[in-house]
Amino acid sequence: SAMSLNAFNLTTITGFLGVMYTYVALMLAIAAVMWGSDTISKEERDKTVEFSLTLPVTRGEVVTAKTIAAFINCIVLLLITTVFLVVSAQQYKPDAEFYRFLLLIMITVFIIQMVFLAVGVFLGCAMKQYRRAGSLAVSILLLTYFLSIISGLNKNLEFLKFFSPFKYFDPAAMLNASTIGIGYVGLSIGIIAVSLIAGYFLYSKRDLYI
Repeated sequence: SAMSLNAFNLTTITGFLGVMYTYVALMLAIAAVMWGSDTISKEERDKTVEFSLTLPVTRGEVVTAKTIAAFINCIVLLLITTVFLVVSAQQYKPDAEFYRFLLLIMITVFIIQMVFLAVGVFLGCAMKQYRRAGSLAVSILLLTYFLSIISGLNKNLEFLKFFSPFKYFDPAAMLNASTIGIGYVGLSIGIIAVSLIAGYFLYSKRDLYI
């Protein structure tokens, strides 16, 4: 929101990082939700699910293996992004405050990644129309992003931030108070847990496209 942007001094690398926070989170979240939704639906799309099910593993183990692979992708992308930001900042001689802020940003971006990874896995597991899993996952993500913008426009709309992980963590608070909203961390963990448990359950029950 405009208020969040006003909290940062754009003449400093730390302030610039604060403004870029939402965009970094958005890009990494899109990758996470696509990887998540594709983990299972890809098996059906590529007609390899039949082979997977002939192996001596349960459906749950298939989901676990695919989710771990997507999780590793998310971690690698997060690390690459972090290294890129650190290297890019060197010409501006970043101070300790920058690195502390960057650490908090990357922790919260990781949490946002995990939320959307879990939502993606849920949709990939739950949807019988597997071709739509990825597009629906990205659509939901973009909807939550727009809700984060709308929630900052009017105090009466602030309740919408509960529906948008992009609003769970305030970069201004991270910079000024070095704090992360623990309540929102708990909410994020809850969303992740419910999404994964529901995904496992529904995938174990539904018919597969072979």
